[in-house]
Amino acid sequence: GGRSAIFIPGSAVGKQFEPLLRDTLVKSYKDAGSLKIRREIVHALASLGDEQSDEFLARLYETETDREIKKAIISAFGATGN
Repeated sequence: GGRSAIFIPGSAVGKQFEPLLRDTLVKSYKDAGSLKIRREIVHALASLGDEQSDEFLARLYETETDREIKKAIISAFGATGN
């Protein structure tokens, strides 16, 4: 049987995939219509803890009009300590 890889943010192997993961999450956020999916993407981006993800979320907070997404951004930063 095939082996499946598990992505662990912050691991040595995971670090090389973070830019691709971040770009995919950002694109998915822009395409997502579902509030629930957008909230999950916000938390996933915050969990990466890299500068580019943090900058995207900070810009998103400034431009986002949906209060639930703004709350999710604050919550995500609080949960990760960023």
